[in-house]
Amino acid sequence: MSLSFPTMAAIRFGYGLRPGETPPQSKDELIGQLGQGVAATPDFPLGGNDMRHRAILSLQEQLKQIREDAKTVTDDPTRREMRKGVQRQAQQQFQHDANLRLMQAVLSPLGFYERLATFWTDHFSTSANKSLPMRLIVPLYEAEAIRPFISGKFGELLRNATAHPAMLIYLDQADSLGPDSAGGMKRNKGLKRKSRPRASGTAHARRRQRLYPGGCDGSRHG
Repeated sequence: MSLSFPTMAAIRFGYGLRPGETPPQSKDELIGQLGQGVAATPDFPLGGNDMRHRAILSLQEQLKQIREDAKTVTDDPTRREMRKGVQRQAQQQFQHDANLRLMQAVLSPLGFYERLATFWTDHFSTSANKSLPMRLIVPLYEAEAIRPFISGKFGELLRNATAHPAMLIYLDQADSLGPDSAGGMKRNKGLKRKSRPRASGTAHARRRQRLYPGGCDGSRHG
């Protein structure tokens, strides 16, 4: 028994049929979900992107203070409890985001867009286990670097995904500075042009090529 296009569109290209939902009736309607999805604001991260940026900065400041305190006090129960509290809070925020992400996929009428968002987020994968701040950064990564570029050119998606702080941290490139970058000039760090003119981006480019090759027949290599 062959499936009708609306049923196939909802199941094969989306997350299934919801009670009372009218599935896409044509290819144009299915493709039209991409523009709607890109224009919409996702339900995560919790509180929105701006609030999440502030939460990340706050978390980094708390961790910095804990590290500074550790230099003078080696065994401080108060400091240990403070760090545990910070860890719990970050984990709770990550879990809230994960729940919101799941609910959006289930309840959204834009099943095709949600399916592609999951596909590309998995393709350009990062890990929330990389560090404690990544618990807050990874949900922001999908909202900022993946979802807005799903309906555009692949090159734009590639650039935004691989240049996002979440990806740079995941690939251990967050401390790779060019001599003329804002961070390099502020901290007087960065690889010198004369000695190694192209080295500052070599490691990032190599890892990007190995993990996220372009082209329809690209595959990951270990």
